[in-house]
Amino acid sequence: MAVTQWDRAVAKATEQRDELRLQGLLVKGASRCGMFLHEDSPEKVHGRIETRRCTTLSAKGLEVIGEWAGLKSLVRIDRERVVGDKVTHERVYYISSLAPENPAVIASTARRHWGVESLHWCLDVVFRQDQSRYRDRNGARNLAAVRKIVLNALSRESSIKGGLATRQYAAAFNPAYRDKVLKNLF
Repeated sequence: MAVTQWDRAVAKATEQRDELRLQGLLVKGASRCGMFLHEDSPEKVHGRIETRRCTTLSAKGLEVIGEWAGLKSLVRIDRERVVGDKVTHERVYYISSLAPENPAVIASTARRHWGVESLHWCLDVVFRQDQSRYRDRNGARNLAAVRKIVLNALSRESSIKGGLATRQYAAAFNPAYRDKVLKNLF
């Protein structure tokens, strides 16, 4: 494989740790190899600084493309978290039916996925949904719907300080608070 001028410039920028030049080179050279790059600006949330970089690659020409209906892109998301003096790096891979030419859309879609995960976490921790022994299909679906309604109602009510478990406990043993939660729902 021949080393091009672009490859040498990327290697030099990497060696000199010139992040700004390296990012410019990657974006500039990306269209030649079918790779696209998007980097979110650093954001400070919950006492940590987090930076995400999304790199997409077209799935055209892959032998396994027929095994995945609608496969259009391969995605790599790199996350860097800084908490105090501790820096952690995480790399996650996805396959996607979204076009690789717009990595910003893919990055935001992958990020929104974790919103669904937090809902499942609340249902598992607060309502112990995974420990439910109810196996009837219709009954299990009905209970899942009721749990989500209750989760929504408890999330909206904020007169009691504490988490969802505290509010759930209060609603179970205090009829006046339970009525207040239910009135806020409708």
